[in-house]
Amino acid sequence: MLPEMLAAALERQRDWGGPIGRVLVSTGSLRLIDLARLYSTQRGLPFVNLLTEPRDRSLAQPAALDFYLRESCLPWRRRAGETIYVAGHPDKARAAIADYEGRVRPVFVASPRDITRVVTRDFANELTDRAVFDLQQRMPESSAALRLSRSQSAWLLTGAILLLAALVMAPTTVFALANIAIGLVFLSVAALRYVSIFTGLLSPPTAEELAYAALGSKHTK
Repeated sequence: MLPEMLAAALERQRDWGGPIGRVLVSTGSLRLIDLARLYSTQRGLPFVNLLTEPRDRSLAQPAALDFYLRESCLPWRRRAGETIYVAGHPDKARAAIADYEGRVRPVFVASPRDITRVVTRDFANELTDRAVFDLQQRMPESSAALRLSRSQSAWLLTGAILLLAALVMAPTTVFALANIAIGLVFLSVAALRYVSIFTGLLSPPTAEELAYAALGSKHTK
């Protein structure tokens, strides 16, 4: 890293606050993976690149997805019968991992972005199902999992029954009313179009239209 880049980052840190590493990443002077490597060197912990050293997929459990996302950690591999975790911030995650596992586990350093990327990739189905069902519970009318609400289904069924009964009892009247309704819709759309055209003709030209007109007159001359 160039001295002037570090000096600029220190100046911004005085204005923004926060750790210098976060400032360097936000300004593009440092990548998250490089920051994780520096963190591992400072703490004397091994660094794991999840892109070149992938995790053992049999260790992570979908039921612990909230825990992995909250603590930015994942069980990585087993060595000598010991499950090794990777975490974006091992100092913060170590106690939470020990509490979850019931014992202290080794925690290595990995880029938080790589951890998030691996979790969203490997648990894509679980995350999608969770998003759909969570929306279904909170806002069922906006959820793709439920086409119609119960009240909407009831009204639709009632309308279909009434329409069928009317077709059986008075088909001529029903078809006549349907033609009238279609005609009213057509007339409404046509009236809306004519009103919009009339409004456009009466409204004064905008600044952009005047500029285009002036530019066109210059070219004709």
